[in-house]
Amino acid sequence: MKKVLVSMFLIATTFSLVGCYEVTTVVRDTQVKTIGMNAPSYVKPLVAELLVKKGIDGESSIRDEWKFSEDDVVSMNNDVEKMKSRAAFLSTQKHLCDVIVSPMYDVYVADGKATVIVNGYPAVYVNFRTMEDKDTTWLQVTNQYRIVSDKNNDN
Repeated sequence: MKKVLVSMFLIATTFSLVGCYEVTTVVRDTQVKTIGMNAPSYVKPLVAELLVKKGIDGESSIRDEWKFSEDDVVSMNNDVEKMKSRAAFLSTQKHLCDVIVSPMYDVYVADGKATVIVNGYPAVYVNFRTMEDKDTTWLQVTNQYRIVSDKNNDN
């Protein structure tokens, strides 16, 4: 009986303390008005070159084999493109490069596991610079961009 009374006393005390708890919310507001920027902004394009790295053996090409467990394959939703992307990422980390040039992939999936073989050339970006007129000619040839002459835009 004594334990029941003590328990009831503790419960009553807890409820009375919780009832005293007050929530305070502070809201700050300002009268400052903002104006949206509708005018377009432009950033001068950058260009860079790719430098293919040479390994210790003097070879530039790589061949990496990456094995993925059942859990890895499930986490990638059994998507072969995700497996290839993950393998390419692992190869860039292994070879301390920015990109794999001309990558070729062999993907083998069996028993819920996967093996991805990456072949290609590890490269790093070098010589970053603001685009110049000579670069636009090169881009027009390689990417079939249409260049608009500034003479046509004179007002």
